[in-house]
Amino acid sequence: MTTFSVIMATYNRGRHILPSIQSVLSQTCRDFELLVVGDCCTDDTADVVRALASPQIRWLNLPEHGGSQAFPNNAGIEMSCGRYIAYLGHDDIWAADNLQALADLFGNSPQSYFVVS
Repeated sequence: MTTFSVIMATYNRGRHILPSIQSVLSQTCRDFELLVVGDCCTDDTADVVRALASPQIRWLNLPEHGGSQAFPNNAGIEMSCGRYIAYLGHDDIWAADNLQALADLFGNSPQSYFVVS
């Protein structure tokens, strides 16, 4: 089982999404999948995501525009294989040790956590 399923909901961010994706691909903790879920994107977002050709990335474009982040987030949860879910906005960037810090926190305690950063 993958440790982290990173869900990135997006809508027509092809011109701007690459730095966010690269911040996930640059993580020091490599045990993740990145699920980029489009809310019925009509721009070049799919092309940008597919051009990265990473086995850690999966792309899904919803057939109908839901109009809120909840629709692609829920679709991402349904596709996820990770033990933990981590959300990243399509215009946010993580520090390279973000997932490792979470893995360290979760690994040091048998308790359940909900972490917001």
